[in-house]
Amino acid sequence: MKKTYKHVMFDFDGTIVDSYDTMVAIFNQMAHQLDIEPLSKEELATLRDMTPKEVLKALGVPLIRLPGYLVTFRNEYIKQINTLHCIPGIEAILRELSANYHFSIITSNDEEAVSMFLQRHGIRELFNPIYSARNIFGKHKVIQKLMKERKLDAKTTIYVGDEVRDIEASKKVGIDIISVSWGLNSQKILAEHSPTYLIEKPEELTSIL
Repeated sequence: MKKTYKHVMFDFDGTIVDSYDTMVAIFNQMAHQLDIEPLSKEELATLRDMTPKEVLKALGVPLIRLPGYLVTFRNEYIKQINTLHCIPGIEAILRELSANYHFSIITSNDEEAVSMFLQRHGIRELFNPIYSARNIFGKHKVIQKLMKERKLDAKTTIYVGDEVRDIEASKKVGIDIISVSWGLNSQKILAEHSPTYLIEKPEELTSIL
């Protein structure tokens, strides 16, 4: 039996916007700040099969150095936000589905940058609110905040994201999760973490929602 959802929370990078190559380029430009070498295509492919903590361990990056690095990374990302594009096909799907659902965004990115991108693509009005989870391992807390503020029922709320972090956060707050395989983490590792749904193309959202 198909579940009835009312509120859909979306991740941004890798889910709505195709920012993978840009983020990799920024990471490699800033690799020296973490005392590591820029990553090759082969290394990047391997990292897609890892959780964030496994990635940090594989790269030898101390967790304590991450917050300062992420601030600089976000600032550089904002400079390039106007060069990015939506995942092919996602805009039309979002417009179609928005007639029947309330959308919001919970992202690790900068709220203003996300809003600016969505405005440029004519879909900003589809999302309210846009919240930033600055702690990359604290997204569940922001989800809880939104659910409390909007008095959302966990049974009718679902999250859409491209990372293992999104699966873990959703499970912590007791909501369903649609994992998309076109973003950061590979389909293989997403499946290993047992999301409620796992899809390969934006069009598949309409079979769930």
